Amino acid sequence: MKEVSLILVCFAVLAGVSVLSLGIGRYPVSPPEILSWLVTGTSADANLPVVLLGIRLPRLVAAIAAGGALSLAGAAYQGLFRNPMVSPDILG
Repeated sequence: MKEVSLILVCFAVLAGVSVLSLGIGRYPVSPPEILSWLVTGTSADANLPVVLLGIRLPRLVAAIAAGGALSLAGAAYQGLFRNPMVSPDILG
């Protein structure tokens, strides 16, 4: 049960940081505005969907995918060499 709650907390932190990441940039967007756009799909500002869908959301998805790929590679190294302290220079 402890592992499940830790995973839920990690996903909640990821969701919170993701919403904050969508709001930071040259065109500032408040978190409530982002959440209302995500829930309803409409916005009072016509530029908001262009900024979020065209620039910030692809950047966020790419960052999450890259982080997941790096963690998966690290877990694969640890499993392959059966060493929790494995480093990338083992294979050269």
